[in-house]
Amino acid sequence: MQNLGNSLVGPSGENWLGTDVYGRDVFSRLLASANVTLLAVVQAVGVAAVIGIPTGLFAGLIGGWLGGVISRISDALQSLPPLILAVAIIGIFGPGLTNAMVAIGFVMAPSLYRLARGAAESVATETYIEAARAWGAGRGV
Repeated sequence: MQNLGNSLVGPSGENWLGTDVYGRDVFSRLLASANVTLLAVVQAVGVAAVIGIPTGLFAGLIGGWLGGVISRISDALQSLPPLILAVAIIGIFGPGLTNAMVAIGFVMAPSLYRLARGAAESVATETYIEAARAWGAGRGV
């Protein structure tokens, strides 16, 4: 709520971070905007994790020609400028914060793919995995 008589007041017991030019409490406005910011970050990281981690684990554990194809797609996406790719995705889905966060998540997904693929490949070459395969365990175990 605006209170022009209370504009640009410094921090006090009533207004912890002071007030802005319209006399509104800066701390309450900061808390209100943190909700939107945190939701946007969770959306972007969630989209990147849902796309990147499962495909990276799949490509790292299965490998073969399919893992190579997925890696080439990831390399192609990483070779594109991120801002242009995000703008193209927003152009397809339309404007809005959720669509922008989906676009950012899609741009971040190849990085998470590479991390998950590297971790899966390093675990797949461990001695306990080789021992399990020597005992007859398949790839799905």
